[in-house]
Amino acid sequence: MYKITVCVPRDYTQAVMDAVDTAVGPMSPNYRRVFSITDSTGTWMPIGDAKPFIGEIDSISVEPEHRLDFVVDDDALVTALRAIESSHPYEEPAVDVIPMRHWRSYLE
Repeated sequence: MYKITVCVPRDYTQAVMDAVDTAVGPMSPNYRRVFSITDSTGTWMPIGDAKPFIGEIDSISVEPEHRLDFVVDDDALVTALRAIESSHPYEEPAVDVIPMRHWRSYLE
């Protein structure tokens, strides 16, 4: 099981969630499209040969974003990451992949 975090421009939040949901299906028993959405601010400065979706080379960008957190099983990890890659507008999206155990496993 993995927790995935990805920061997304706010206008693309629904598209990324739809792409991940379509690709991986139910993320929890009897539930699909399970995400946590947190307001966030991203900052970056494109350099060199970057082709930024937002911003200009050698200029700092500060933009409102949403941070999406969700969980996938081991067998859905690559599929979820490909869905993010295909639906996310950034050239280099910020994506964290964190191995984890389901919380109920501690109760057994």
